[in-house]
Amino acid sequence: MRMHEIVNEAAKLAPELRLAIANLKKDGWKMLGNGTFGAVMEKDGLDWVLKLFRSDDAAYIAFVHLAQAHPNPHFPVFTRNILSRGRLSVVRVEKLAPCKTYHVTKFGHLTGLYMETTDDPPDDVNLQKCRDFVKATPALQQACDLIAGNLLGRFNLDIETENNVMMRGDTFVFSDPVNIALPE
Repeated sequence: MRMHEIVNEAAKLAPELRLAIANLKKDGWKMLGNGTFGAVMEKDGLDWVLKLFRSDDAAYIAFVHLAQAHPNPHFPVFTRNILSRGRLSVVRVEKLAPCKTYHVTKFGHLTGLYMETTDDPPDDVNLQKCRDFVKATPALQQACDLIAGNLLGRFNLDIETENNVMMRGDTFVFSDPVNIALPE
């Protein structure tokens, strides 16, 4: 999909997304964040948020299913199944805290290099440092191995921005680690 196609698709979804957001705001919800194809809404007093997104976002849907099938402290807890209506879907997910850009970039670099090179020989000192970092925490290694083994190849790894890695206490959580591959 080329950039103009992405913009056209976002424009088609925009009225439905705007209507859903407006209806949620009438009921006391606030927007936590938004992107090209979705938004995250929160309501005071709840320990979960709603993520609204495109129904054809195969990467996010695959990640939700992976996280539900393999509970892990480095995956968010999705407290309900995905509900889809037309081109718009919604899922209820635990509320996570934002992470500082520097920490996300460093964590994303270390785990990303590990995931993208799991079959490579550790002939590079930096690669070995990444592997040592990930393997030092068994749950993190499991999360990385699940993402690498089940999602990479079909989707692009996307873990070096604040909306793709969040925090639960002092634990990094992959909140949206893959996106749809765009042909060049």
